[in-house]
Amino acid sequence: MDREVDISKHPAGGAKPNRMACQLYRSSARYLIGFAGRLKSWTTSIATHDKAGKSVPLTPAIASKGQDPVMPGISPSYHVTDTLPDGRNLHLRAIRPDDRENLRRGFLQLSKASVRDRFFSVKLDLTPSELSYFTEIDFLHHVALVAELQDGTQLRPVGVGRFVRNSDQPDHSEIALTVIDELQGKGIGKLLLYRLIDCARELGVRHLDATVLAQNTRVSKMLSKTGLPIQATIEDGIKTLSLAL
Repeated sequence: MDREVDISKHPAGGAKPNRMACQLYRSSARYLIGFAGRLKSWTTSIATHDKAGKSVPLTPAIASKGQDPVMPGISPSYHVTDTLPDGRNLHLRAIRPDDRENLRRGFLQLSKASVRDRFFSVKLDLTPSELSYFTEIDFLHHVALVAELQDGTQLRPVGVGRFVRNSDQPDHSEIALTVIDELQGKGIGKLLLYRLIDCARELGVRHLDATVLAQNTRVSKMLSKTGLPIQATIEDGIKTLSLAL
């Protein structure tokens, strides 16, 4: 869904669509994953585990210097285990083609508000081509991570984060996150964002951009709490946020 959409072809009658309509159309064609959850301060301590199983605290300062000693290369086998504020382990791994049904199931469980925040409009389901696009990725131009929690003897998908490189500006990528409604505000989105920033830096991305509805203040608050430089512009009810890495 992140393929470029030709919005230069205007409707019959020749009326040029306004910017709001173009943004809505492109956004609904570009993204599944909407920013969700009231994320706590970026500076709240989080932890991962080294190879010996020892808890290793992570901070934005470590990430900004590229010094995370347990950060693996971005590959289809990517996997890290982080710790949520409530003590539960959160598993973050590369998305796989066989995640398509779980992805669709998770989408269908999202509230109307969560869907609207991501697509700016009503969307009832994901098409087969969208599911393929979201799960069959190259981890170079398109990176996506799945967040999972232990549920009995199985791991339960609870969130997804991704960024897609801008073909016109290779050092910019568009980022999107979502967490299932019942677990929003638990720190899952923050950990996804943190790991995506690490991945983006490793790939040479210098800016992560987000396009949201102007009234969606959660996103700007979340990004501002990273302590990284951020620029925001707003036009016709659409806010564009760019986080400098």
